[in-house]
Amino acid sequence: MNNKEEKSYLQEKHELAYGALVELDRLFKKNHIEYFLLAGSTLGAVRHGGFIPWDDDIDIGIFYKDRKRVSKVLSKGLSDQYRYLDRYIDPTFPRLYGKILSDRAGCIDVFLLVKTSNNKIERQFQWANRKVLFKLYKAKIGYSNDNEHKTALDKGKVAAAKVVSLPFSKKAVERMIDRNESLYENRPGQRYYLNLYSAYSLEKELIERKWLKPAGKVVFNGQEYPTVNDTDAYLRHLYGNYRKLPPREERHPGHEEEF
Repeated sequence: MNNKEEKSYLQEKHELAYGALVELDRLFKKNHIEYFLLAGSTLGAVRHGGFIPWDDDIDIGIFYKDRKRVSKVLSKGLSDQYRYLDRYIDPTFPRLYGKILSDRAGCIDVFLLVKTSNNKIERQFQWANRKVLFKLYKAKIGYSNDNEHKTALDKGKVAAAKVVSLPFSKKAVERMIDRNESLYENRPGQRYYLNLYSAYSLEKELIERKWLKPAGKVVFNGQEYPTVNDTDAYLRHLYGNYRKLPPREERHPGHEEEF
């Protein structure tokens, strides 16, 4: 793909993703569902006024308590141009977060923000658990991607997950996933939320509760959308010097998906 073709491709993806955001925002306002632009979408809004020029989708976060309502609202309310998928809708969906897609592209990743412990060891347990449970979940639905078959060790891990998953039904694995997600939902006084299924690190994905309550606003493509209320602190935490552009060789869409 040459530069002209790549620019045209990204422009089309930006248009599709932004159209999905407009629909999502309308549906969430109508149904009183909170959400937040996250990560590269917040960075793009602050640094570029919209998309990071080389990014190709939008990241949002929703609260754990709203996950099933989000699934219902988006699966029924989007226009025919889009569809929403998650594990509640499609029993073979190979992610633990949701996605809005068009026929031609993935448009919005809908990540889960869960309460996590103030205790470092407890939250490390929750973070490690989500990775183990994801491997069991994939084993139960019979899914693995190309990256999981690159080496003999990778193939061995996939085979081991299948063996370990044998005593459990898919529903049992999903119940364990739900328990891990809700581990600290009812514990008072927690300082952090956690973007549980991001491929970044645990410490990077900690989000201060005070950044989310109340929500802030950011201008994306000329319109206001909800995000954290301290974008500078959040973006410095996630990216360091976020005002500085990365080297050209690092300007490519997102990071490799794990979940």
